[in-house]
Amino acid sequence: MLACGRPGAFDGVRAFDDATRIALKPLDRSQVQRYLSAVGEQTALPSAVIDAIASRSDGVPLYLREMVRTAFAAIEEDGKAPEVGGVPDTLSGLLASRLEALGPALQVVQWISIVGRVAERALLARACFLEETELDQSLERAYETGVLYRNRRGSTEEIAFSHGLLRDAAYDTMLLPTRRERHLRIAETLEECFPEVARSEPERVAIQFAA
Repeated sequence: MLACGRPGAFDGVRAFDDATRIALKPLDRSQVQRYLSAVGEQTALPSAVIDAIASRSDGVPLYLREMVRTAFAAIEEDGKAPEVGGVPDTLSGLLASRLEALGPALQVVQWISIVGRVAERALLARACFLEETELDQSLERAYETGVLYRNRRGSTEEIAFSHGLLRDAAYDTMLLPTRRERHLRIAETLEECFPEVARSEPERVAIQFAA
């Protein structure tokens, strides 16, 4: 079995006491350069932009992946790669710019972040006060940009963030009163519309009420 998690995620879990742990270190400069050089051939990224991304990434694969997505989007929309000045200095800045580019679809992404890393589409549809057409359009936009992806678990359609840090970034775009209102809405929706889930997973309801 393979399990992935951030540092400390499995501390205190006895099932993992005898597991072999492999720490994934940041990419070194040569690995970053090889990756960006290969990508640059496909995106026609200027060497100055490649150097800027390499120096600001700190070897974080997520930063590199998201920056490449941004470059592809810029080329598709504007016909040219981003300038050096358009390369965000930090991962948080990059994620924030990705979310801002969603436009109206950001509202749906925010609702999903209230539920967690993964949310059932049926729960989202009941809770977020959007018409089905608007919900579908927003989800499609988020799928296209790689912020979200869909998954099916049995008969349940689930929507998940492509990375936990994107979920955190989306959650941080909301003011505290808005978060509390939406957590309460999710909790009440679980109790009223999905009583079987509320009974079998009471911790989900408790987390929403406590937030």
